[in-house]
Amino acid sequence: MAPLPPPVYGATHPNLLPLARERSPTMQPHAHRPLFLLAASALALGAGSVACGGDHDDMHDGGHHHDGGMAMNCSDDPRADTYAAGLEKASENGHFTVTLRTADPAPPAKGDNTWTIEIRDAGGTPVEGATLTVTPWMPDHGHGTSIDVQVAAGSDPGTYVLSSIDLRMPGLWEVTIEIDAGGVTDSVVFAFCVEG
Repeated sequence: MAPLPPPVYGATHPNLLPLARERSPTMQPHAHRPLFLLAASALALGAGSVACGGDHDDMHDGGHHHDGGMAMNCSDDPRADTYAAGLEKASENGHFTVTLRTADPAPPAKGDNTWTIEIRDAGGTPVEGATLTVTPWMPDHGHGTSIDVQVAAGSDPGTYVLSSIDLRMPGLWEVTIEIDAGGVTDSVVFAFCVEG
């Protein structure tokens, strides 16, 4: 049995060399490969920077995320809470009740947001001196934000002002508030559809 010919890469196969010479008499085998690889790399890097960073308005419009040609609108997403001043939620393990007293802007919107929340324990007593960790997250995109949410005690017992909640792009945002108070840790999630 005769050995197999070498694999064909570009115009290096003996049967293809005459065709390559007809197209470009000065072409060397693989002469354009570095240029092709450079162009392909630049395209791949450019696509990656548009998908994961850069100006987010270029890849979003009106609450639709352009992801592989499929537009997604979160306005009717069942995971999203309907904003109303006084929106109340129980924490995951039932240790606390968290009320979203106010949001600025209301409803939560693209950009910088400030919320005032009230935390009560299971008996209804305002929780003061809690340590809060606030994490905005886009579950459909798999990323959060690089800006840390600032937490300050509010003017009423058990209230806290959360500022610099950076909802930087349209889509579904989950804002997890982890509460550590009196040796008990629990969390609550508020989810909102942010329009563009």
